[in-house]
Amino acid sequence: MCEVIHYRQIIDVNYNGISYRGEDHLLKTIDFDECRRNWINFVNSSDNFEISNLTIENSYCVGFRDYFDDPRYIELFADVRVKVIFPRKLKRINELFKYRLTTKDMKEFHKLQFNIINAGWKTFDMG
Repeated sequence: MCEVIHYRQIIDVNYNGISYRGEDHLLKTIDFDECRRNWINFVNSSDNFEISNLTIENSYCVGFRDYFDDPRYIELFADVRVKVIFPRKLKRINELFKYRLTTKDMKEFHKLQFNIINAGWKTFDMG
């Protein structure tokens, strides 16, 4: 099960985690330490990674990110995973065929990624 939220729902990012406004308009939080524990359990029980024996001492990863998916996303490993999406908003049909380096979704994706890094955490690159 995974809750999907839009990046505009995020209110704050700090060392402890992320606070956001849920679909029910209530304030919710994502605990980064909980995400790290769930990430470690996920990776240690999977054969899909070339990583083994992760521990609390050697991992600061809290989830996945994929810049190249459509929409771009960062998925955090809370007890109920939270997938933050960054939908593209195209203004003209020719933008479908042209890669633009200045799209808002790209800027917001990097902003959240750097806020997570600045808070002392990481996400695993799936792209």
